[in-house]
Amino acid sequence: MYRNEYKLKKLNKIKNINIGWRIKMNYKKDLSKENQKLLEIADIKIENKEYTKEEIQKNISDIGNHIMSMSSKNGDILNAQLEFMPLINALQESIN
Repeated sequence: MYRNEYKLKKLNKIKNINIGWRIKMNYKKDLSKENQKLLEIADIKIENKEYTKEEIQKNISDIGNHIMSMSSKNGDILNAQLEFMPLINALQESIN
């Protein structure tokens, strides 16, 4: 029983340390106005808060879904990829 309690305490200590590292980016403070506008175009609400790694990953996925919802016949997907790539890169850098 003692060994399991020790492992649990150690695990909780590690979790508490990792929680502090999960806060990655504040979109209002850390992104340019242009990138904030792109988030709004992709229907991602911008709040003045610290976004976690998981939230940033979800937003990257939402941006990808927005891009793929464009028409491929007239080149909208390619144009959207080029337009959103700086934003995706900025978000990706914050979680790496």
